[in-house]
Amino acid sequence: MRLVHEYPAWNRAPHRRLARRPKASLLDAALSAALTGFTTDKAVPLGGREYFGLLLEQFVALELSKQRAWTRTPFTVFHLRELDGLEVDLLLETDDGTLIAIEGGFSPASADSTTGAPQAEAVQPEQPAPTR
Repeated sequence: MRLVHEYPAWNRAPHRRLARRPKASLLDAALSAALTGFTTDKAVPLGGREYFGLLLEQFVALELSKQRAWTRTPFTVFHLRELDGLEVDLLLETDDGTLIAIEGGFSPASADSTTGAPQAEAVQPEQPAPTR
């Protein structure tokens, strides 16, 4: 029985200091919550919201991994973490090299905040100029 899934670190940006370790999670977010004793009551206080955000990120990553089996646009799921602090929870890369950054966490400011998105634009490798 397979219980853990690893998401490799994206590392195609030249001259960047990127973490190279994969991100691992259980294949079931509800199992993660049950094993840690996480309940809805624990989601309210400070500290609980952060853990809820991690469970939400795990759930989104698992659902995206499932969708890879039937989508018309193939993609690979990565995560991105620079050694100086920039982190993108999930980074999808399509076969043509398009990158899609997804923040899966939860915080009160998340509705109008895009903490990693502007910085993630800088991660996109430079595209060569088209040749004629």
